[in-house]
Amino acid sequence: MSIIGSILDNIDQYVLSEEASFFIMEPRDYPCFLQFAKVGENFLLDIPTSNFFDSQMLVDLKKALKERYRKELIANQDHDEAPILSYQVRFAPFEVNKMCYIAREVLVSIFLLEEDYELVISTR
Repeated sequence: MSIIGSILDNIDQYVLSEEASFFIMEPRDYPCFLQFAKVGENFLLDIPTSNFFDSQMLVDLKKALKERYRKELIANQDHDEAPILSYQVRFAPFEVNKMCYIAREVLVSIFLLEEDYELVISTR
């Protein structure tokens, strides 16, 4: 199954669940993960900084988000002088589909996974 197929097959159950706060996408045998988080009625795509092993990856992600999706990365840190823990993209409830396609973009275009790479998806 394709990456986007795996995400779309599971997203509705996550969105409707009152118990699940996180939707975690882990490429099998690959040292990275992405997660969606519920924040009130809205959603976040959270990308840990540990996923970026090359500075160009972050540059490419910022460019793709701005040019293709009109979205900006937000740095997530404990306080102003703390290291950045992750980068986040915010979504309104009506943007869930866009959120899924951006996650696919990160996995395929930024982390360079094949379109049919196996994802392990879990919720918490």
